[in-house]
Amino acid sequence: MAKKAKVVKEKSIEDRIWDSANKLRGNLTASEYQNVVLGLVFLKYISDCFEKRYNELVEEGDGFEEDRDEYTAEHVFWVPQDARWNVIASKAHSPEIGQVIDHALEEIGKLGDLFAESHRLEAGIREKLAGIGFNMK
Repeated sequence: MAKKAKVVKEKSIEDRIWDSANKLRGNLTASEYQNVVLGLVFLKYISDCFEKRYNELVEEGDGFEEDRDEYTAEHVFWVPQDARWNVIASKAHSPEIGQVIDHALEEIGKLGDLFAESHRLEAGIREKLAGIGFNMK
């Protein structure tokens, strides 16, 4: 009698994302973890918007890609060099990644006047960003 082949069901994308999130969460509570995730989503979003505008300015060729006014005029957050996603992503596998993310948020938090000017964040953003700790052990 022939043996039946064992069928291995591949996990859905939702299951794989959930498993990854649980692995990343580690010993954090759900309320602590939401701060980590929302902070990363925030960083990624403003970096993507910044990068899109940056590339547009490079294509224009006038040399204004590091001029903050060129971003705020288009309601795009100016993102300091150390807080840009490509810098963060390049250090993703280093033991200092928590410190890298904390530093990025600190740099963005220093731009409170710029955020208020662009009317894109509520009052108190610096306090909210400062309260997110990514360098947890």
